[in-house]
Amino acid sequence: MFKIPNIIWKLLNGGSGLNLSKVCKLADETQWGTPDDRKGKIKNICKFMDRWLQTHREYHNNFVVRIKAKASRILCFVCNKRQGTFLTALYIWIKVLFLANVIGQFFLLNAFMATNYNLYGFEYIKMFQSGTAAQESPRFPRITLCDFQIRQLQNIQRWTVQCVLPINLFNEKIFVFLWFWFFVVAVLAGINFFRWLYLIVLKRNNYMYVKKFLLISSKIHTETDKKLARRFAEEYLRDDGCFVLRMVGINSTDLVISDLLEELFAQFKEANEPMPHEYIPTIDEEDNLLEKEKTNGPY
Repeated sequence: MFKIPNIIWKLLNGGSGLNLSKVCKLADETQWGTPDDRKGKIKNICKFMDRWLQTHREYHNNFVVRIKAKASRILCFVCNKRQGTFLTALYIWIKVLFLANVIGQFFLLNAFMATNYNLYGFEYIKMFQSGTAAQESPRFPRITLCDFQIRQLQNIQRWTVQCVLPINLFNEKIFVFLWFWFFVVAVLAGINFFRWLYLIVLKRNNYMYVKKFLLISSKIHTETDKKLARRFAEEYLRDDGCFVLRMVGINSTDLVISDLLEELFAQFKEANEPMPHEYIPTIDEEDNLLEKEKTNGPY
């Protein structure tokens, strides 16, 4: 059952239009090879990501689109490919499934043990420390009645006596260990869920993540660069783009992320830098130039 959320993630994340596992693999491969090969692979990944980011933009502006956009901005659980929240929302739902899965199995184990303990493992440890016998689980009886036959002279006598089942004592300890294992997994799944929820819900985290690597690459020098970096994170990469970069970073190194962000930011900066205005002379300046040409003659 623990594999079910992972299977769902692999089946659905391709709906974003990006093969995330392939991108992570290609990014990891950039660490090996010559500098020219590395640079070429980084550029290819950035070109592909740029096409992906530019393709999934909203090109309509009707009432339904505006409602979807507002819902995507307010609710992190809404999958909207055009608003750049498909992967992040899907990932949050997968984390919810992981958490619900382990908590559900946790309570199923409690029900299977069929004791009066709500927290079976803690109650078992408490009884062990106090020196009192823990409540016996009907699934693993420690003492039962055993029937056996004894031949005496010509007669076969049937006896019923109490006997201890030591194997059930061992089985009980195994399930106590499983209870604590599920408890630890539930705590870790909960921490992981709230961590990703914090990273995704607070949009400022995307900018801070991008800014950190751009500062490392010395790509931010002025206030204009900072404003452009904010636009780069919030309007260009958006939630899904930053999420992809985080996943690439988890599966490779910070150096790869730094190179990818450096290249993507250079493309974004080139596309968004204002073009230098061509100087257009006034009418009076044109008249003065014409008079000078008449007086001095053509050059």
